[in-house]
Parts: sequence; C-alpha cells; structure tokens
Amino acid sequence: MKQSNNYKIIQDLSKEAERLCEESKYSEGISLYMEMLKINPKSIEAYLSMGNAYQEMEIYKEAIKCFQKVLEIDMNYSSYAYYNMGNSYSLLGESQEAIKCYDKCIQLNPLVASAYFNKGNELCVLNMQEAAIEMYDKSIQINPNQDKPYFKKGFILMELKRYEDSNKCFDMVIKLKPECAEAYYNKGNNLYYLGRRVEALEYFDKAIQCNPQDPDFFYNKGLVLTKLGRINEAHKSFEKYRSLL
Repeated sequence: MKQSNNYKIIQDLSKEAERLCEESKYSEGISLYMEMLKINPKSIEAYLSMGNAYQEMEIYKEAIKCFQKVLEIDMNYSSYAYYNMGNSYSLLGESQEAIKCYDKCIQLNPLVASAYFNKGNELCVLNMQEAAIEMYDKSIQINPNQDKPYFKKGFILMELKRYEDSNKCFDMVIKLKPECAEAYYNKGNNLYYLGRRVEALEYFDKAIQCNPQDPDFFYNKGLVLTKLGRINEAHKSFEKYRSLL
C-alpha cells in the first residue's frame, strides 16, 4: 500500500514540476524534482528533468552533475545523458569536454544527427574547419532535411574561399528554408567574390525581401550597385543602411 501511495505522490510531483518548468518557473520545478528524489533516489526522470531545467537557467555545472547521476544509475540513458552533458560543456565554453561527450553519444548511438552537428560546431570553435565539415556531412547523411548543417558548412566553405561549393550548400538551405535571409545574403556575397555582380544583386534583393531590417543587406547591395555604376541607386541603398543602424 505504501509503495502505491509513493507512486501516486511521485506522479503528482512530476506533473506539477513539469507544469512549472513549462511556465519557466524552473527553481520551483527543481524543488519538486528534489522531493521526488527523496522518495526515489534513483529516479531517472527527476535527474534528467532537473538537468534540463538547470540548462534553461544557464546553471550548466549543476546540469552536468544531474546528467552524470543518470549515467551512474542507468546506462540505458547514457546516449541522451552524454549528449546533454556535451551541450552544457559547450555552453560553458569547454569545447574539448563537449567533443568528448558528443563522441561518447555517437559511440552509443551513431544515428544522432544533432550530435555530429554539435561536434562540428565545437570543432569550428577550435579552428578545425575540415574536421567540422566532415561532421556536418555525417549529420546531413543521417538527416538530409535539416538546414543548419548545410548553412554551417556553407559558411566555412565561404571562409575557405571555396565559393562555388559554398553556394551549393546555401542553395540547399534555400530549398529547405526559403525564408532564410542569411542564406540569400551569403550566396550573394559568394557571387560577388566570384565577380558575378548582377547575380549577387539579385540575391541581396532576395535577402532584403525576407528581412528588410538588416542593415548589412543594404550596405552590400550598395557596394554592388556602385561596382555596376548605378550610383543613384547605390546612394539610396547606403541611406537605407544608415537609417537602420
């Protein structure tokens, strides 16, 4: 009978804690998860939910402790725990530790596309661009319908001055997310560097259609118009740029 009562109490605490966290009342939610742990010190749900709440509160070291407890209690949740530990280390600016966690996650579950993507981001922080591209490719291979790996890969390729390859990535971003202003803008920049100014202008205009509040779009449009000898139009574009600053 006591066990049945405890189960009911835990269920009620869990529902209320979840509701509080959904309302961004994370501290109150954590207090209830701690009450759950008094009844069941090995509650995976409590530790995972507390870890997520601490992440939302940007208390990443406490989040890591929660996910480490999950690993101690039940290795069946280890892939998820390592993934979230990686995210916490990333947000602490500890790229090497984050990569170790993502590697462990991938070892346990090689089909977590976001683990490859996040590892790629950390490799970028460490200026390991080619290794990052490899991770983005693996993420795309698992889930080809996500725009973020294409965008990040395209941006790295642009930095490496591989403009044609970069544009292929931004074309995929545009296909998957047609409202992505930055994809049109970056493709415009690539076309400008390739000397294809009329095409570049077209993509800056598309970026502006998606987001008319970004001053950089108007500034680069002004540069292209100047190069094309369309000085009056360039002045208007630069005026718009200054008005948005």
